Amino acid sequence: MIWIFLASIVIWPIVNMFTLGLANYVSEAVTAAFVTLYGIRVALNLKGDKRHTDFRALATYSVAFGLVLSVLKSGLMVAAIATVVYISDVTFGEIGLSWRNLQSAEEIVQGAFYQVGFPLNFLVLIPFLIFAPVILAVPMAAIAQSVGRGAHSEGIFWGVGRSFVPVFLVFLISLALQLFFGLFTIVFVMLPGLLFALMALAKDPAAFVFNLESVLIGAFSLFGLMWAQAWLWSVAALALLRAQGKVATAKAAAPDQQDTMTTDLRSLRKARENRG
Repeated sequence: MIWIFLASIVIWPIVNMFTLGLANYVSEAVTAAFVTLYGIRVALNLKGDKRHTDFRALATYSVAFGLVLSVLKSGLMVAAIATVVYISDVTFGEIGLSWRNLQSAEEIVQGAFYQVGFPLNFLVLIPFLIFAPVILAVPMAAIAQSVGRGAHSEGIFWGVGRSFVPVFLVFLISLALQLFFGLFTIVFVMLPGLLFALMALAKDPAAFVFNLESVLIGAFSLFGLMWAQAWLWSVAALALLRAQGKVATAKAAAPDQQDTMTTDLRSLRKARENRG
């Protein structure tokens, strides 16, 4: 996962040059989709799916998912802003905001706009950041399975919303753990690393003293952050296998039921013939 992020640091600036900066709007979503699909792919490999990964197909699906999520997120944000403009127009009447006078509105009205707008945007982002990954957990796991060479494809949106409750609960716990370990990672890994880099630029790296306890806490926090994310990938893989198992069981049960009905009809027919 770390190598993927390091590679993205090199690749995306180059892509931005050729797209005149447009790739910057989807780079984060595409990278996140690639990391997620690859992580689920590794989880499936641990569960017995030993097929080699087709990285070209993996990159293609990552771009597709990244574009869809970016467009969806942008649409929700525009809808939230439009809602805030409508609310302020109803609330403040003639001095209210509109699309035309947003920049020239009075300072007090602009302040009220941001007071209403920030919470509303936050409320829009919460369902997007929480429910979207849960609803798409099984479909993304199915895509991760299909990028194995020679694997069967279930379809892009197969299994939408499957195993919602268990995946949702795991996601909430994992998100809380990621916030916790992420804070410690920033304090004990990123900030000390930045400070050391500044000392090196000042040609006085000896002034920075490493604390063994801080280093151990930082390493543990980084490991916990990665584990919490990997837990989600494993749960998505298990939810996919569970959904596929139910479908396979249902398909296997249907012919058996049909065979039983056919056998009963034949027995009834023979009984009538014997009576005749």
